[in-house]
Amino acid sequence: MSRTELIKLLFSIYKEALQAEQTYHSLIDSAHSDNRLSASNLIHYLVLRRYDLRQIQDALSDWGISSLGRSESCVLWSLEKVLEALGQEVPSRPYPLSRQEGAALLVRNKQRLLGESHLGSPCSIMVTLPTEAAENPKLIEELLRAGMNVVRINCGHDNPEVWSKMIENSRKASSQLGYSCKILMDLPGPKLRIVSLDPAIKACAIRPKRDLLGKIVDPGWVWIGSEEQRTDPPIKANSFLRFPREWVEVLKEGDTIRFFDARGKGRTLKIDQQIEKGWLAHSIETAYLKEGIVFVHLPHSPEQPQRAAVLKSLSPQQPFLLVRNKDRLWICKDNGLFNHKEEVVGFLRISHPQILADIKAEEQIWFDDGKVGGKVIHSDSRGILVEITHVQPNGYKLRVDRGINLPFSDLKISALTEQDIRSLSFVVKHADAVGISFLRLPSDIDDLDQALSKESISELGIVLKIETRKGFENLPLILLKAMKYRSIGVMIARGDLAVECGYERLAEVQEEILWIAEAAHIPVIWATQVLESLAKTGIPSRAEVTDAAMAQRSECVMLNKGPYIVEAVKSLVDILKRMEAHQRKKRSMLRKLQIASLLNQPL
Repeated sequence: MSRTELIKLLFSIYKEALQAEQTYHSLIDSAHSDNRLSASNLIHYLVLRRYDLRQIQDALSDWGISSLGRSESCVLWSLEKVLEALGQEVPSRPYPLSRQEGAALLVRNKQRLLGESHLGSPCSIMVTLPTEAAENPKLIEELLRAGMNVVRINCGHDNPEVWSKMIENSRKASSQLGYSCKILMDLPGPKLRIVSLDPAIKACAIRPKRDLLGKIVDPGWVWIGSEEQRTDPPIKANSFLRFPREWVEVLKEGDTIRFFDARGKGRTLKIDQQIEKGWLAHSIETAYLKEGIVFVHLPHSPEQPQRAAVLKSLSPQQPFLLVRNKDRLWICKDNGLFNHKEEVVGFLRISHPQILADIKAEEQIWFDDGKVGGKVIHSDSRGILVEITHVQPNGYKLRVDRGINLPFSDLKISALTEQDIRSLSFVVKHADAVGISFLRLPSDIDDLDQALSKESISELGIVLKIETRKGFENLPLILLKAMKYRSIGVMIARGDLAVECGYERLAEVQEEILWIAEAAHIPVIWATQVLESLAKTGIPSRAEVTDAAMAQRSECVMLNKGPYIVEAVKSLVDILKRMEAHQRKKRSMLRKLQIASLLNQPL
């Protein structure tokens, strides 16, 4: 590319950026006064990134001129400097944000939202508190000493009483140690989960526990009750077996029950004791049960007759639905079963069932953090019919409370649930910032405005959690609408985001979020599975250490709870401090390398 062509193209981009600032002035003007320069710069950056800059970058390098690769925080200034270096005069205008000024805005916004990091860490460190932190203030003190400076409380767990104790302990420890410690309370949002399941074929297994030598250390336990009973079985029992009431009522302690299991194997149950109008029984052999099996009661007293009964229904203590490739299942809108022509392995019910009306045939659906994938093949007033398309060769057990993702469905659901709105009144009184989960559309910010309209929130920070495909695709507009709040941040919630966008795209997506947020001078929180193995087992994996090092380009790194969380915080501080000498954001710092000193040694 010639110098003239390069100047013409860059000047065209420059003028287009100025024009876009005028076009979107209403969005910029709606931002908080502290954020208007940042909103303008974000508009400029979006114009710049509408172009494929690779050819321009190469051409600038050929001319020995610094590229546009670090222009995020100061777009107009960067364009002007490059044009001036090429010999092109730029019309005089109010001086745009310089690189130093853009960086200073990001630092200011980070400190306002996340507070001062300590122990020399270049990033803030956020830790999700476990429930025990409510009763164990020493844990919070140890975390602060290790390097934590932001506490995260997950409002999807515990209750206001526990939250209050966590906050009280955090404030007290922070004051005593003289460390900054911000409180983020994270609203759960409309997380889609399996709330119940009903396999088409009811089956379960009774398995005794054995030691390494095969000796039985604990038999397999079941609870036997009548059809009318709906009480949960004792924790000790693996399953609840239901029979006709008149058959159950004559059972006695010490009686024997014989049956042939689903494989035709002869098996025995021994009645142990009566619990809550049912009987606890055990077997020392593995047995596979299904509805319709005939059980024969052999009374302990030979004077009483033997009696047979058919197993009417069974409920595993931990129910699951085994799915294999090409299996089909219904996700129902209500609790009633219905007649259907399709052969299915079972029925699921989910949280927020109203979204089923928004799902169309051929759309993807994923279960349990992407472990099982499927395709919607039919949708009607009853729900949706799903065919499994991605699953491990031996199948996978879907269980209650596992997550669901619908990356391509246009779901008509707000990011704020009724539970979130109820929690907000507590959050605004006690927390420094609130996390908004599962954002999808700019209109979610309008819902937040309405929910906060009656609250005093002048100093409340807003953390926008990007964990859906729609949220990522709409990120620039979501940020521009949210910049009406003085203090905002972005969390890259990589768990659901990886499922929604595809694992192969996750690295690319998180890079784009980092760029867009830096252009808006908004601090980023790098979250999900950071040093997870270290926090849970005390030993990190090699890959997660590299991931933690990459997190240095964000303003805050979040760790989840675990038995070794204090050690994980200490390790993270060490990793981040080492990386700071090499890289800041995506800019290589070119620190002196020790291995380069080999040239001082004789060859």
